Amino acid sequence: MSESKVTIRVRRLFADHRFQALRKKAQADPENVQTYVQEARSQHRLSNYWSELLPAMLLNEKFDPAILAGAVVIESHIDPVTGKVAYKLCIPPEATLTEVKRAHRVIREREKLADLRYSGRYLQEFRALELQEAHKPTQEIIKILKAEFNKDYDAPDVASLIQKAKQKAKL
Repeated sequence: MSESKVTIRVRRLFADHRFQALRKKAQADPENVQTYVQEARSQHRLSNYWSELLPAMLLNEKFDPAILAGAVVIESHIDPVTGKVAYKLCIPPEATLTEVKRAHRVIREREKLADLRYSGRYLQEFRALELQEAHKPTQEIIKILKAEFNKDYDAPDVASLIQKAKQKAKL
């Protein structure tokens, strides 16, 4: 996947000695960051979109251009309740659907899809598959599923559950 125009522009800004000088000034005087934002916009002929992005670029020593997914900016913060990282997409009007999808893909790659809650049917399917892979006979699978899920099953039901689980797992 090639980099977006915004990411390329950010990398070029970081390579520019004038922008690096502005970063040092802004980091020394964070109260006047908007002054440095305006100066950077005029020096490098940047649009209004950059007014939101430049403060983070100027003040953050470890700013990573990889957080940019096109015109969409990915912000992250620690959720005070769960203590986990929460991501937020800042989508400007000039963002395209492709850029939003790319940003979402970046978040999904960073975030592990854990702690998902599935429906009871989904759990039953994968439990039946797990038991079948443990080489349990069908009658024993029926008894175990009945005990765990409090539901009556017969051999065709179990076969159907296993087949659906295999389809979902693409086995």
